[in-house]
Amino acid sequence: MFYVNTKFFIFFLLSMLKADQNNIIARVGNQTIFTNDVIERAEYTPRPMYCRGNSFIDKKIIVNTLIGEKLFSKEYKEKNLPEDIQNYLIGRKNQKMRDLLYNEIINDNIYQQTDYSHWYELADYEYDFNYLTVRSSEIMDKIDEQILNGFDLNKVYQNLSNNNNMLSTKDNVNIFNIDNYHLRTSLFSQKRFVGEIIGPVKVDDNFFMYYEISDLTKKININNNDRIRIFNEINEIIDHQSNQLYYEKYVESVMSGLEMKLNDQSFRKFTNLVSSWYNDNQKFELEKQDFSNTLVEIGKDSFSIDEILSMIKIHPLQFRNGYFKKMTFNQQLKYALADLIRDIYLNTEAKKMGLDNHVAVINEYEKWYDNFRAVQNRKSIVGDINFSSMNVPKVLNQYFTKLAKKHSNDIWINIKAIESLSLSSIDMVVLNDNKPYEVFCPTFPVITSHHQFDYGRRLDLYEN
Repeated sequence: MFYVNTKFFIFFLLSMLKADQNNIIARVGNQTIFTNDVIERAEYTPRPMYCRGNSFIDKKIIVNTLIGEKLFSKEYKEKNLPEDIQNYLIGRKNQKMRDLLYNEIINDNIYQQTDYSHWYELADYEYDFNYLTVRSSEIMDKIDEQILNGFDLNKVYQNLSNNNNMLSTKDNVNIFNIDNYHLRTSLFSQKRFVGEIIGPVKVDDNFFMYYEISDLTKKININNNDRIRIFNEINEIIDHQSNQLYYEKYVESVMSGLEMKLNDQSFRKFTNLVSSWYNDNQKFELEKQDFSNTLVEIGKDSFSIDEILSMIKIHPLQFRNGYFKKMTFNQQLKYALADLIRDIYLNTEAKKMGLDNHVAVINEYEKWYDNFRAVQNRKSIVGDINFSSMNVPKVLNQYFTKLAKKHSNDIWINIKAIESLSLSSIDMVVLNDNKPYEVFCPTFPVITSHHQFDYGRRLDLYEN
């Protein structure tokens, strides 16, 4: 099985397919199942053996399953959602809303591809390097002085830290796998040489990096098809990096002047609570403690521990990767808290643009809402059992056909669009990259293996 960490821009383009007739697979009442909904649910999570292929029968089972999911949800008798599910759905909706905000902002990004023309030539190079990250300008002055005196970066580190250990290293770094936009810009601004020390490079917030090239390799690919593929991949990287940096400037403008101030006593209390939750899998016991004290002030706003805990239930804390993982838990928590608050302000900006009512946001909410309710309804029918990948319990197929006939007049199906679908049979689990909700879409539900459209009406017969 393949696990794929998606880059935001790729999947956003997929999720924003134009909602015209050709991209509509089915309608169930006032809900629409788009072509991309089918692709996501069928390809971004494993599906059972009974519909894993690409035949018309497989595709009909898949579409029946997604229609059935909405029907099972509609017929589920329990109307109220548990609080944790309500919070989860709101969090999912907000995350999608921020995705749309990103797209809205980068629409205004104008840049010249020629600004990155040197990347096409430098893409053949791969580097190993030692690196050192710092935050203090005073330490950077000392590092600069030692470099001028001819010391290599390992020796600089040992001199200033009184530590005989060697620096951390990154190996086989190329323009495609580098994990920091600012570092990519620096490393591939020109050809580098062994022994060259570069820095300081601002890589994140108040973090700066020095790095020393320890090895380089040039890989020359003479295969023309590979060269074309590489050229196209570089184009995508340029687009993504330019858009990401443009969006970062927008976020900086939103947060401009909003300095985050922590109440030390409250933060210690908050840290102990969150540490036990993350490390020991303990639950919050809010009723036993007073969490009304202010935890953080940002601009004119202030948030108590209790308010932040409520936010976390909707927006799980996202701890940063890379060199942040080497920090103490307290330090990591400060950055996770800052990112949480940043996203709260971005939610406000997105709502100002009306993105909370965007069809993609509503669709995201309904997708997870219907999946939860359909699974609960299924449990009420067959219990909480382990399902076979080979077949569906007879009682579920019977229940599906009963509901399909009951709601037949409210169901429209685009047969032509279903026929034109091309689906992969490779098992994949697609994950969101560095987002509070990592799983991209709900697990493909075992609801029905019914492979006929013996209900509903044909949507494609009414095309212009």
